[in-house]
Amino acid sequence: MISNSTNILSIHLNVDGFSFYFFEKDQTIVTKRNYFIESQTPQIYIKHLVEALKKEKTEHFSLIRLIFSNKLFTLVPNELFNENRVSDYIEFNSFLLPNDPIESKLIETLDIQFLHSYVESIEVQIKDLFPKKEVKILHSGYSLINQLSNFSSEIQYFVWFNFSSIELLYFNEEQLIFYNYFETETKEDILYYILFVAQQLEIDVNEIPIHLLGNIEKHSETIAMMKKYIRHVKIGINENITFKEFIL
Repeated sequence: MISNSTNILSIHLNVDGFSFYFFEKDQTIVTKRNYFIESQTPQIYIKHLVEALKKEKTEHFSLIRLIFSNKLFTLVPNELFNENRVSDYIEFNSFLLPNDPIESKLIETLDIQFLHSYVESIEVQIKDLFPKKEVKILHSGYSLINQLSNFSSEIQYFVWFNFSSIELLYFNEEQLIFYNYFETETKEDILYYILFVAQQLEIDVNEIPIHLLGNIEKHSETIAMMKKYIRHVKIGINENITFKEFIL
């Protein structure tokens, strides 16, 4: 239930839908809503997003976080980072249009710059809809790495579930060894990427626990299948922090 004290709206933007998370000041989740969109055109996507937001009571929000989950990102060691070459870094792995915006943020615990691009028309629509609100642009990868690095004192393999994509992170001795984003259509796709990355990084899935976070409710069949091939499947970060308590 959204109350007068609810002052943070976090909008998670995926390729086939979006989620609203409503927070209190102490980061406690008050309400969560998921919206799935069949059409892939940006115009239809934005239309659904704006219509959904207009139905919410938004007068009490002081901060809106737009969190994009997409392939338009890269990581650069801070000591090698040149702010005049941000587009070159991302275009090495992704295709960008000439005027696509690029954000760079330092992950201080790892001394890594996280660079990402996003759909600017969504940002424009949100700022037009909420002209007096603070709007913060993030990428799910930045948020995941920044927060999960605090739990990386030992070997950790994480899976973040979106609607039809996953993000995989692997830490070893407080260092980020791997992060990537994968679009998926079936539970077999998900299992393939998890096991393939484990094989390439020489992660023993019979020994190393795999921690599941994110939109897990949608993937119950996937998790049941994972348990046939992976010995230690954990829901959440540890006994004290469950997937419902972990937020981007």
